[in-house]
Amino acid sequence: MNAFLNSSKLTRDKIRSHARLASSKEREEGAYRAILNRNVSRLSYPDFLVIGARKCGTRALLTMLNLHPQIAVSGPEIHFFDLDENYERGVDWYLRQLPARRPGQLIGEKTPAYFVAIHVPERIRKFEKEVGKRIKLILTVREPVTRVVSDLTQSVAQMNWNVEADSDRINNFVKEKAFHPLSGKVTDEQWQAIGVSQYAYHLEKWWKEFPKSQIHIVNGDRLITNPLSEMIQVSQYLNLSPFDWESSFYFNKTRGFYCLQRYIRDLSSTKIKCLGDTKGRPHPKIEEKIYSQLLEYYKPWNKKLTEMTGIDFEWAI
Repeated sequence: MNAFLNSSKLTRDKIRSHARLASSKEREEGAYRAILNRNVSRLSYPDFLVIGARKCGTRALLTMLNLHPQIAVSGPEIHFFDLDENYERGVDWYLRQLPARRPGQLIGEKTPAYFVAIHVPERIRKFEKEVGKRIKLILTVREPVTRVVSDLTQSVAQMNWNVEADSDRINNFVKEKAFHPLSGKVTDEQWQAIGVSQYAYHLEKWWKEFPKSQIHIVNGDRLITNPLSEMIQVSQYLNLSPFDWESSFYFNKTRGFYCLQRYIRDLSSTKIKCLGDTKGRPHPKIEEKIYSQLLEYYKPWNKKLTEMTGIDFEWAI
């Protein structure tokens, strides 16, 4: 009998010990979850993405948006949704690339490669479902041949060619890349720069995943010549608080385009910020025949874009 009682006592003590350990373990796990939740809450989901198009003023748009105190944007392009190696790093990695959010702020990033990558719309849609959040999308477009030449300008700079001294070399490059060797017609099979300017083709892909109202289209040409009107429209789309955009722009006659200025109240001065040296650099002169052929090539695409969006682009005729 005593043995039984002693055994029972040992069992009860053991149970109480296990209960204390379990309770302690639960408290530790609870504390860990609380810490984890606090860390996760510091990682902000994006409210908007500037998805492209490349060489259409995406950097200028993001720089202008960043003047608004309600906006926080990432610096470098993240390339999460388009590059497999980044996408495979997971959502936590992506969120760590985004800036911290202050109360009332909207978080955004821009990666122009998103617009033309086939799998990106589906990935963003999947991301929305996983996080339970609708992300606003912004697309900038500009006159397609101008965009191609701007793309070419960057390639010329990367190859260390001179836009004047290497003019013949540059035009031969365009002939080789933009025209089919047999038919002599413009083709998008040899040079990605040609395909990027087919805005209607890429936009159809996005509209299969998102409603039209979720993609705001910015006229990249007007963003350069009249940034005020475009920024007011973007502000309305993002539901930003009122902001003095008109006082934020300064036309630099030397550079030939708008720079940004912000009144610094603490210093009672104005800070002027122009785009980097890679912006506003001289474009190579394209032979008139080549230019005309490119203009003709994009006419059907431009017409389709106007029909799809209902937007009156000056060049889409």
